[in-house]
Amino acid sequence: MLYRGPAGETINVVRYASSGTAEDFIALSSTCPHLGCQVHWEPYNDRYFCPCHNGVFDPEGAGVSGPPGDAGQSLPRYRLSIEDGLLFIEVPVGGFSADAGASEQRAGIDRDPTSCDGCGPRRSDRNRA
Repeated sequence: MLYRGPAGETINVVRYASSGTAEDFIALSSTCPHLGCQVHWEPYNDRYFCPCHNGVFDPEGAGVSGPPGDAGQSLPRYRLSIEDGLLFIEVPVGGFSADAGASEQRAGIDRDPTSCDGCGPRRSDRNRA
């Protein structure tokens, strides 16, 4: 599921499990850390892909090839919480940092976190060696 943050940034929200906790989900920036292009999910390849320089990220956002993989770059993650059945994304105000701390704004997703079919890859769907 894609979510648009308060500053217009695109955030990929993916559900991996169905226990009803924030740990069931991952929220990743859609902006490639290499040059700022927009990545997109390729379900048939089980990856996020950046078309600018063929950057590839695994389902959890780690760079695995192309310039982001070579530089050890990952898609930034957003912290999540669930309150009263709503999933909240903690969005930094004024720019993204790995630990935004007190400068975060909470953006709620009006969706029941226990019923999210088709929200992206699930851990059980992936084959890991």
